[in-house]
Amino acid sequence: MKILQLHVDFVEYEPVQKEMSAAEETEKKKVKIDNCLLLLTTVEDKDDESTANKAIEEVENSLKDL
Repeated sequence: MKILQLHVDFVEYEPVQKEMSAAEETEKKKVKIDNCLLLLTTVEDKDDESTANKAIEEVENSLKDL
């Protein structure tokens, strides 16, 4: 698993279409989130639940430094 963690002033996105049938329904409108932690994440074949739990723990620990 690889995570790029960015503390940003804001992030904006606008959903355009579902990428997979399992994705939840969402309104197709622009959304802006201010002062947030943006995590760009890739999950690799060898990753398992313990890898995800370790990543969550590391992100939670980094929040204490903000």
